[in-house]
Order: sequence, then structure tokens, then C-alpha cells
Amino acid sequence: MSKREKSIYGYFTPTAKKKKNEEVKEVNSGNSEESARGVNSTTPSVSRQGNTSESIHPVEPATSRNQAELGVPKEQPKNAVLEEIRKIFPAGASNLHHHNYYTCGEQNCNKLSEAEVLRFSSNRTPDRFVHSWLGDESLSFCQTTGIFWLIYEEGQGMYCFLCKKHNTENAKNKSKVYNSTPSVRFKKSALKDHSTSQQHKDAIEAEMLSRVSQFHNEVTEKEKVKDAVLLNAFLAAYWLAKEEIANRKFSSLINLFKIVSPENMKYFNYSGEETVRSIFLAIGTVLMEKVLDNAKKAGCYGLLRDEVTDISVMEILS
Repeated sequence: MSKREKSIYGYFTPTAKKKKNEEVKEVNSGNSEESARGVNSTTPSVSRQGNTSESIHPVEPATSRNQAELGVPKEQPKNAVLEEIRKIFPAGASNLHHHNYYTCGEQNCNKLSEAEVLRFSSNRTPDRFVHSWLGDESLSFCQTTGIFWLIYEEGQGMYCFLCKKHNTENAKNKSKVYNSTPSVRFKKSALKDHSTSQQHKDAIEAEMLSRVSQFHNEVTEKEKVKDAVLLNAFLAAYWLAKEEIANRKFSSLINLFKIVSPENMKYFNYSGEETVRSIFLAIGTVLMEKVLDNAKKAGCYGLLRDEVTDISVMEILS
């Protein structure tokens, strides 16, 4: 028996099998010890029968990635909020001494001016505005509206974007602090008190109602002009057919209509091949019914026919 045959034969002998099983047990034992040690680690593993391990991952914090899964409101688009801020604060919108989360983010501003810091230093009170409050979600971010509402104007004080936008006031004393009157209580507790005040809650409610109203107005306007929009789309398709222009020019013609009549055609967002095909089929059906109706009413009629060949040189009657 050759050396190779002996090695193969020895692998299947009872002694070799026993040795191999002992090696497998040692490996499994090592894995079990590693699994047991992993229980006290950051991401522990649970060892199960058959040397199968299952990782246990720690719970992730509520970050921007999983906010949608946890039902946390998304932050509103920065450009839209910044545009509204510029409307409400027209004088201070372009002023470098006007601070809020959106303006400072656009201008890479992270501190107050030297003149404002010097003004605070000359005051006897130790309280002063901290620039980082503007981006602190626990202080100035509204979970309901998704807006950072805190605005600070140097030399004046703190304003609330929502309260100023919707002109809310204190129901008890009719004061408009954080609205037309800036707040000069530079404390975190003052910001938290305002965020839970009835004045701020009224502003949040008004903001949410305005969003619903905008959506309702858009739906109503879309329903009002839908017939005119469809008429323009069908006229565009009919004109292409009459002028023997390629169907692929339909989207280009619709885009021209959107420039000429943006108030109506902006609601027409269907220019795919299926849409164009459906429009032409609908026009063809109407024309066919009209021709058949005229033919039935006529005493006699004639047909003009012609034969053409397609790419396969097959004659087709048209």
C-alpha cells in the first residue's frame, strides 16, 4: 500500500474518527467560552446549540436617520423657513447682527459680534445670550412644527419666530414678549418656560392650521383647473397629429405651455409614453366614432384605400 493510500485509509479508521471528534469538541468549547465572555461586552453574543451565535446590538439613539421610523417630526426645509424669516424681519435679515439657526448656518456664524460681547461685559447682570442656544434642540426646536424658533437681535433681545409670525400674545396680561417685544431674560429656564406657554402653543396651532389651509387651497385650485389642463394637453397632442410632428415632441410642447400658462399647466405632471399613448388613443376613438356616425347618416360614401409596405416588405392596406 502506497503512502498516500495509507493516509487516506487512516483518516477513516475508528482511531482517526475519534481524534477528529475530539478536535471538533475543543473548537466548540472554545467558541462557547468566547460567547460566554462576550456577554459582558458592548455587543454581547448568545451561544446556542449547534454553535450558532446571535448578536445583540445596543439600542441606537433617535438620530436624524431613524427619526421617521420613530415618528419624530422632520425638520422643515431651511430655505423655506429662511425666506419667511426675511419677510418677518426685513430690516435685520441682511444684518450681520441678526442671529437665528438658519441665517447663521447660511453665513457660517457661530458667535456674537465683539460689540455685543462688550455690551454684555459692561452690564452688571451675569446673564447673557449664548449663541449655541440657537441650535439646541432641547431649547429652541419645536417638535410639532419642525422649526428652530429662537431668533436673537443684538442690542435688542430674543424673539420667537412662530409667535411673531402669527402675532400671538399672552392671554392673561396681553403682553407680546417674544413677539413685538424682545425678551431679555437670558436664561435656559426662560426659553423652556416660553416653549410651554399658552402663547407659544397658540402659535404652534396657528402654524399647523396654516399648513393645512395651504394644502387645502392647492387641492381646491388643482380640482378647479383640471378640465382646462386636460384640454390643453389634448390640444397639444391633436396639434402634433395634424402637423405630422413626432409624438416625442409632446413633452417639449407641454413644457412650453407651462412657461406660457404656469398657473394652470404646473399641475400637469404626466408626460410619459403611456400618457401620450392614452391621449392619442382617446383622440382616435372620438374621431372614429364621429366618422362612423357621419357614415351612417350619409346616403352613400366612398373609401380611398392604398397599399404600403412595412420594414418586412409586407403589403398593408391603409
